Amino acid sequence: MASAVVLLPFYVAYLSTELFGALAIYLALSMLVQIVVTYSFDTSLYVHYHDFKTDKEKLSRFISSCFIFMLLLGAGVAGIAALTGEFVFTTVFTNQSLPFFPYGMLSVITGAFQALFKVNTSLLQSREQPDRFFWSNLVNFSLIAVLTIGGLKLFPNSLAGPVVARAIAAVVSGTGSLIRMYSEFGFRFDYPLLRSTFGFNTYSFIYQLQLWAVNYFDRILMVFFLPLERVGIYDFAFKCMLIVEFAINGLFNSFYPKVLSKVAEQHDKGTSIEINRYFHGLTAAAVLLVAGCIFLFPVVFGFFSVNPGYREALAFIPFIGLIYLLKPLRLYTAMPYSVLKYTKPLPVYYLLVTAVKISVMVLAIPVLDVYGVIAASAGALLVEILLLYYGSRNRFAFNNLNGYKLIAVPVVFGLVVLFTELSRIPVSATLVHLVYVMVALALLLWVYRNEFRLMDPMRIVR
Repeated sequence: MASAVVLLPFYVAYLSTELFGALAIYLALSMLVQIVVTYSFDTSLYVHYHDFKTDKEKLSRFISSCFIFMLLLGAGVAGIAALTGEFVFTTVFTNQSLPFFPYGMLSVITGAFQALFKVNTSLLQSREQPDRFFWSNLVNFSLIAVLTIGGLKLFPNSLAGPVVARAIAAVVSGTGSLIRMYSEFGFRFDYPLLRSTFGFNTYSFIYQLQLWAVNYFDRILMVFFLPLERVGIYDFAFKCMLIVEFAINGLFNSFYPKVLSKVAEQHDKGTSIEINRYFHGLTAAAVLLVAGCIFLFPVVFGFFSVNPGYREALAFIPFIGLIYLLKPLRLYTAMPYSVLKYTKPLPVYYLLVTAVKISVMVLAIPVLDVYGVIAASAGALLVEILLLYYGSRNRFAFNNLNGYKLIAVPVVFGLVVLFTELSRIPVSATLVHLVYVMVALALLLWVYRNEFRLMDPMRIVR
């Protein structure tokens, strides 16, 4: 996942902002295909593994059937895309130079194989196999990085490098996942067993489609209001901050199996002091990461001679960072739905969230340009958190919640950043961003002052 951030200097050096905007559209298409082909088996395996793990025969039949189903679904999606893709692209993107062949078709293939790899890594998380998880992702990352850099150097100012590189990496990683799965679990298709999980999958699948609309459709919608250059500038700023999302997701995935186990042991489902501590730490990490990225990215890119459009994107980073401050709270309020397998209301919730984001974008983009997209994302996230919390509190108890650590710290820090950026204080931006880091550290030191008193520095050193 780090390739999205590590490759940014190479994108900046070899791609115009217009091509970067086009790449964002193709990557959004790839992610959509991945979600369709996955059909929520990444979540289903993550949950049902704990139901079937005591029956190895049943678990093997289930896992093998999942991958066969995804193979059939991927072949069907690729076939339909090959027949209709060019017509859809020319109809939707009438004012932009976005051909479906070859890059759109390659993006479809990438998404189909990424789905296989994604479900495999989800299974590795459920089985708590961090070594295999690490090496699988490292190989995938290395393929994307090496092939993309080589492709950009061979074909500068062209999408051939990044799109083809991701396609090759996806095919290799997806095929490797298939080989490992079938060598361990065999090649069997038990449709009745598979169908028994479709009730969970269907609602979760619709939920994931709506998440895609919330997280990726903004790039596509922007094309109707703004040129591809503006899409590229926005996507570049957002990708700079992806390091925060990847770090948060990585930390969350590392402790989430333990959360599942803890909740499974309970009679009355709810959070505990131990479960809450994981999310308190995740929130602290998010605050530090956002503050660090706001400070570091303008400094780092100051050493490069880049397109002025990319430099313009740096002004959006503090505002995008505000969104990531509440991501841990969003994961906290979403957690009950997966642990309880309570996915039925999610499509309704995310229909509302998607409607809010699209409505705000349509109204705000003509007035606020890229800032309108950021405002829409922030508003949709707040609506999402409220819906998730109020929708599950009658089934799941949020016990021992520390509002200072989970809510007050990110909100206070976010308000400091927001008001400072809007004030446009005539001081060096680097100095202002350094103050953000100091404010973040001060807030965390104050909130965790009792924990720091209990630390034994000599024990840590030893």
